[in-house]
Amino acid sequence: RNHYDVAKYCNAHRGDDFIKDCPRFCGFCNSRQPVQVVCHDTRNDCSRVIARYSHDVRDYCHRHRNEPFIQQCQGTCGFCRAPAPAWHCVDVRHDCWWIGKHHSDVAAYCDKHKDNNFIKQCQRTCGYCKATAPHWGAGCVDLRNDCSRIAQYSHDVEGYCHTHRSIALIQQCPRTCGFCKAPAPALGCEDTRSDCDTINHIGEPKASYCARLRMDPAVSQCPKTCGFC
Repeated sequence: RNHYDVAKYCNAHRGDDFIKDCPRFCGFCNSRQPVQVVCHDTRNDCSRVIARYSHDVRDYCHRHRNEPFIQQCQGTCGFCRAPAPAWHCVDVRHDCWWIGKHHSDVAAYCDKHKDNNFIKQCQRTCGYCKATAPHWGAGCVDLRNDCSRIAQYSHDVEGYCHTHRSIALIQQCPRTCGFCKAPAPALGCEDTRSDCDTINHIGEPKASYCARLRMDPAVSQCPKTCGFC
């Protein structure tokens, strides 16, 4: 569902993990004062009290994370983490391909509607990423230092990452998610599977589909079809 009053929505859900991961988009970065990362319990009975309710501290904290008591137990609950790196230019919604499907000149359309929230969430598709994207090869690293929290959502980390690969958090954690592949040979760029012509089942333009799912194993095995050579 779209929320046209972004500031109002972000402030109303300021305590949600998703909103905490979007400080720039939500307009929380206007203050010149550095954000203080409080990484300790503000009461001394966190471990004892939580243990009375559950043996799985992390799970209990996650389910009750909006309660005042839990918010006072940041250290015990494992909520302490350093801010994400400044560079993370990615599409933050999964339907940015719509632009390329309905408009032949993507750049012109994005420029014309650059103040629209939809366009602001499609930075990569619109070509607004000026920094060079990291290479998923020998130098493949996680772009944020809290990628380990993915394991809180599923014991099958790679499976979870594959299912949610369009989410910004997942795209910023290629090493944790197992997306790091050896660099393809410089010469002899060929598809390594025989069904590359049929990998796109949703009618999206091939170029935008391949670019959006470049880290997907199926797409990465079709470099020639996708024009990655």
